[in-house]
Amino acid sequence: MKKIIILSGLLAICAINVYCQWYVKKYDVTDIDYLTQQELAESIQDTRLGVYGSLGIMGIGGVMVIIERFFPYKEEDDDNVTLIESILGEKGMHKVTIAGGVGLSAIGAAAGIVYMGRLGSLKSALRRNFPSEGSLSLSPSLFMERTSHQLYPGVTLTYNF
Repeated sequence: MKKIIILSGLLAICAINVYCQWYVKKYDVTDIDYLTQQELAESIQDTRLGVYGSLGIMGIGGVMVIIERFFPYKEEDDDNVTLIESILGEKGMHKVTIAGGVGLSAIGAAAGIVYMGRLGSLKSALRRNFPSEGSLSLSPSLFMERTSHQLYPGVTLTYNF
């Protein structure tokens, strides 16, 4: 029972940190392109910590399942058995613990996917808005002919100096 309470607390911490449009709440801007270079660098650091945290939660869930699989829950004979443990019994506690571990792994995986997507958009915004010196940028674009106003696909190569 103690394992379930601790892991539920970790789950709540993870769920609080994963929400959409975080830059609106944290930096009071409506678009990620309005962030400064320092704010983007700080956000990248925070997002990396979120990735590591979600991987940790996913790992804790996996370890919980493995431990419960090889060392299943056994009822104690003393008077310290809680009401929930006495109601569920050994099989029920075993199933609840495995379900909790699988749930933590799933939540950690979902949070990891969210944080990885956020990390990609932050790095893209940093490269797009604040290119480093001597960098090359190759991107697809459309070109318009001046006389007939027809669009032609093409590629632009930009050198930042």
